[in-house]
Amino acid sequence: MVMKPCKLVATLAAQRAKGAFGSHPASGEAGWRALLAALYRHEWVVYAKLPLGGPAQVLDYLARYTDKTAISNDCLRGLHAGQVSFRLRDPNHPKAGGLTSLPAALFIERFLSHVFPTGFKRIRHYGLLATRHKAAKLATCRTLLDQPAPVPAVIES
Repeated sequence: MVMKPCKLVATLAAQRAKGAFGSHPASGEAGWRALLAALYRHEWVVYAKLPLGGPAQVLDYLARYTDKTAISNDCLRGLHAGQVSFRLRDPNHPKAGGLTSLPAALFIERFLSHVFPTGFKRIRHYGLLATRHKAAKLATCRTLLDQPAPVPAVIES
C-alpha cells in the first residue's frame, strides 16, 4: 500500500511551529518547501506481513507480557562480589530451574531493556489482552463484528 506521508508532515509542521527546528534549513520557508517536496517525491510503502503463526498467536504472545514485569522480587536471590544471582524458569522444563549469576552491570543493562520509554504505558489488568477475561471479551468482539471464532492452528489432544 503506497501512502503519502501525511502523519509525518503533520508532526513535522507542528514541531516547526513550536520552533523545534532551530537553525535547521527547514526552519525557513524555502527550506520547508524543499523538505516537503522531498517527502512527497518519495513513495512511502507500508509493509506488514502476516505473522508466522497468524494473528491469534501474536495476541496470545502479547497477552503473556501485559501484566508482568521483567523479573519479580521472588526470583532475585542476592548480590555477592558484583554478581547478581537470580532464579531461572525454563518453559520447556517447568519443574527444572536453577540459579544463575550475571555481573551487576550486565544484569542492570538487560533489566533496563524492559523498561518503557517516557510516555509509554504498560497494559496491566484491563483491556482486551487482560488474561482474566480475554476469551470472553474477544468472543464479545467477534459477535459485535459478526466474525466467526478462529479455527485453532494446532488441535491439542
